[in-house]
Amino acid sequence: MPGVDLILSGANVVTLDPANPRAQAVAISNGKILDVGADQQILNYATDQTKIIDLNGLTVVPGLIDCHVHMLNFGQSLRQLDLRYVGSVKEMQSRLNGYARSQPHGWILGRGWDQDRFDEKRYPNRWDLDAAVNDRPVFLTRVCGHIGVVNSKALELAGINMEISLSNRQIDRDPEMGELTGILGEESLELFHRVIPKLSSEEIEESCLLACQRAVEAGLTSVNWIVSSTEELKAIQKLDHEGQLPIRVYIGFPRRVPKSSNRIGSPYWVRQ
Repeated sequence: MPGVDLILSGANVVTLDPANPRAQAVAISNGKILDVGADQQILNYATDQTKIIDLNGLTVVPGLIDCHVHMLNFGQSLRQLDLRYVGSVKEMQSRLNGYARSQPHGWILGRGWDQDRFDEKRYPNRWDLDAAVNDRPVFLTRVCGHIGVVNSKALELAGINMEISLSNRQIDRDPEMGELTGILGEESLELFHRVIPKLSSEEIEESCLLACQRAVEAGLTSVNWIVSSTEELKAIQKLDHEGQLPIRVYIGFPRRVPKSSNRIGSPYWVRQ
């Protein structure tokens, strides 16, 4: 009889096996499921070295797999200012100001705001952002990912002026004052992505690890990971070599990346 390292007993085990859809216990050996069945059946595997956990009726399901995820982007988003549940422009300004104090250097990036949640029922603009932070560039993306807003400092660093806005309808202007509002449509977001400093190799690794940790916390055991650069791939390989990846990874390589976009082309899959 093979050695069993761990037994989960007293559980509601969902097997996904039509012939045996439910079980009470699971025997695990060397990180792999050896057997599932009734408590007494599985407890027969136990030795003096076996760890036994009584789950008292909790449910056990097979490992969850995310079939398409941009893990680096996810990890980066976790490091940014989260504006998903902000209820007003005033609250947005308060969050932005507090984040700027806690992260005193570089660009301030945020995500998730939704003007439909705001008391004011309007888009935030550069003057709103300037009132909170005016000495550093700010770039905040809407919840949809297709609209953004920047402050005056960001417009300056990106070299965006009225002349450029006249040739780019995605850069909003106030119809009465004729000034740039800082509100951006999807095509103009790339103008700011270009001037935001690239992540260092250390920052890429940190973002990848943070994404993996959150994935594990959510119950994922595997991810189909879409990579966007050779630097990201090198970070994954380094973390894997060092034994730091807490999750099984299937990597999607881009066959080509269009010059006009940083979106991934047709991927193929390689197990890591």
